[in-house]
Amino acid sequence: MVADLVVLFFLLYGMIYVISNFKSLLGAKKAVSPSSERWPIVAVIAPYKGIEPEMENNLASLFSQDYPSSFEIIFVTQSEDDPAYGVIRQFLASRPDVRAKLVTAGEAVASNQKLSNQLRALREVSKDTEVLTFIDSDLRVSPMWLRSLVAPLDHSGVGATTGYRLFRPQGKFWDSVCALWDSVNLLALSYPRISFPWGGSMAMRCELFRQLDVARIWRKSLTDDLSLGRVLREKGFRITFSPLACGITPSPSSLSEFWRWATRQMIMVRLYMRRLWIVSLLGLVFYHLALIGSGFLWVSGGWLRVALPTLLLSRVVGILLRKRAVEILSAGNIRWHLFILLLDPLMPTLSLFLWFAAWRAKEIEWRGIIYCLNDYR
Repeated sequence: MVADLVVLFFLLYGMIYVISNFKSLLGAKKAVSPSSERWPIVAVIAPYKGIEPEMENNLASLFSQDYPSSFEIIFVTQSEDDPAYGVIRQFLASRPDVRAKLVTAGEAVASNQKLSNQLRALREVSKDTEVLTFIDSDLRVSPMWLRSLVAPLDHSGVGATTGYRLFRPQGKFWDSVCALWDSVNLLALSYPRISFPWGGSMAMRCELFRQLDVARIWRKSLTDDLSLGRVLREKGFRITFSPLACGITPSPSSLSEFWRWATRQMIMVRLYMRRLWIVSLLGLVFYHLALIGSGFLWVSGGWLRVALPTLLLSRVVGILLRKRAVEILSAGNIRWHLFILLLDPLMPTLSLFLWFAAWRAKEIEWRGIIYCLNDYR
């Protein structure tokens, strides 16, 4: 009886895994240039801290938006001493054709520095602005990025729209692991019930932002996106994923960089998506117990040996589908090496280690600043 249940689990797991990846690929293939009867006035909030790799290319992509209406970009750093400040100022001087300004926020007091920067930039937003969009400094986007974020906000019940990051590995082991591990979130974004806004590429209407008093929430928060997602779910609003609003960013290239970054992601889930945090642990534990059981079934022989090959085959098919989805979303700029397929079965085990690392964590580091988690319960 137990053996039959193990086999059934792997058959169901394999089917769900493949279907989820196929849905992600289908969403990427169906992504088209968005259209709308009326394009609202937009403010783009771009917080910066330090020099990013390919920073000028990222800025150029932001300045090259094909948006039919008026939009303004508000750059913000902590101070004029930030190395990014001078680069941005020079770039603004070279592009007087684009409405943009550069301001400083000062050192953060209650919230983290990124949120402090964003809250400062919000004070510069014009009164006629209808939509707020947010973009991370390390993201390179397509000319359709702004359109893709704004258009779905016309739909009833949509509280926010979001893109996502697409890590571009350079052939090193850990940057490939990072790209693979993080790409699983593309599956979650395909399902509205568990979708979440990603702060590096998201948008919402100004009226709703004020109605939900998001600025007040951010003043006491450690993260912009998951705290926003929590209040949107509590108020019954949907979060819509816009495939063309995804952007390309470099992957962490070493074990230490990846581990710090990935643990920080898990900590944010622990703080702001508690139910998912618990469910993910239960799923990971059950997965590994079933995996051990399938090993015993393989040794025992007979038809029950189908359990382990079913698992491996489903993950290979699933990662091939997701690999293709990433290639489409990045317009062919990201191509995973085939050896990355061999790493996919190890991702649940890696996630289990990261879960416990995040559970034990009492502080996080972001851009050289240490934040105590007890301050953000």
